[in-house]
Amino acid sequence: MNLFAALLSTALCMIFMTRVIEAGYPCKMVVIASVANLVDTPGFDNAPHRGFSFSRNVPHLQTQLLCNDQVIALEEKVICDQKWVKVQVQEQKKVHFDDEKGLVISHYTGWMRARDLSLIFDNCNYRQDYIVSSLYKTMCIGESKVILPFGTKLHIGDEFIPGFCRAELIKNNGLVLSGKLDTLERDSFTQLPDLKNLTSDLLLQKELRDATVHYARLFLGMPYVWGGCSPYLSHVNHLTGVDCSGLIYLCYRACGFELPRDAHDQFLATYPVHPANLQPGDLVFFGAEHEQDGKKMVCINHVLMYTDQETLIEARGNQAYDNVDNMSDEERAVLLVCETPFEERLGKPLSQFFNGEFFQEKNVFVYFRTVFPLID
Repeated sequence: MNLFAALLSTALCMIFMTRVIEAGYPCKMVVIASVANLVDTPGFDNAPHRGFSFSRNVPHLQTQLLCNDQVIALEEKVICDQKWVKVQVQEQKKVHFDDEKGLVISHYTGWMRARDLSLIFDNCNYRQDYIVSSLYKTMCIGESKVILPFGTKLHIGDEFIPGFCRAELIKNNGLVLSGKLDTLERDSFTQLPDLKNLTSDLLLQKELRDATVHYARLFLGMPYVWGGCSPYLSHVNHLTGVDCSGLIYLCYRACGFELPRDAHDQFLATYPVHPANLQPGDLVFFGAEHEQDGKKMVCINHVLMYTDQETLIEARGNQAYDNVDNMSDEERAVLLVCETPFEERLGKPLSQFFNGEFFQEKNVFVYFRTVFPLID
């Protein structure tokens, strides 16, 4: 076979394989990286890992997915010799209000690196009845280790040998190291609760409220990252951290709730509550007025969590993301998950607020909402 024939044969083979791959879409896939970015444009991802105190602006980042999250793969592209897959995220939802249909739920759609994904089969029953509720755990699979960050859903079996339990990811089975064997880990898995009786079960509501506050406090001091939805992990090759709604999404995910991903959507999916009735785990939203189609509207742009100590926990950002590297240490220090007394954060006590109030001092509308269904 001469060189031309060999090249032609190779080209035809590549075309055939491409068609076979494309014919397989849409298909189900699972995230196999500890943390994976979802971006709006294939070929763009956060560049080399930036340090804890540097810029938290990741170009084109929409959100982040965790190990064992499932997606629907729609198509693929090759950019600079790297394969990218367009996916529809199954657990991170968007909500918008339609004048005729009311609240309409859709899914995040974007692009991911193919190397962060693996194909799964439709006819298999995958169990995800536990969640990592510490900052991270380490799973041993043969000679390799996989970091499982907070919020990772999986199945946990019985203790296999002293100090170890069997963990099941969709693509791999392995042993999870307990905190007794590695001082960097916290021995903490939580079984996802059954929320069917949540409306009438006051004890369960209290337990879950306390849990959301506890989980939020695990993130204190971590960096604010626009689009971030993962705990800060210095030992993975990703810029990790949370934005305001990513923090709330993760804390409630660990309690079995499926909140939307963005602050405005979380506002739409929750219930109004009088400030006097605010309880731990309830949410405070900030909104700004803007004009759309000739109408003035309020768009929610920030969310905070109310705590048992009458404080507010938030991933506190800054609008000048592109200039973060040029900020002073004092300015950069506020781009963190922090906890602040209510009155100190908002300038007056909770008792002086009403729902939907325009607070001129902060130039925001303030709303009080709860994730928990109201009990009659």
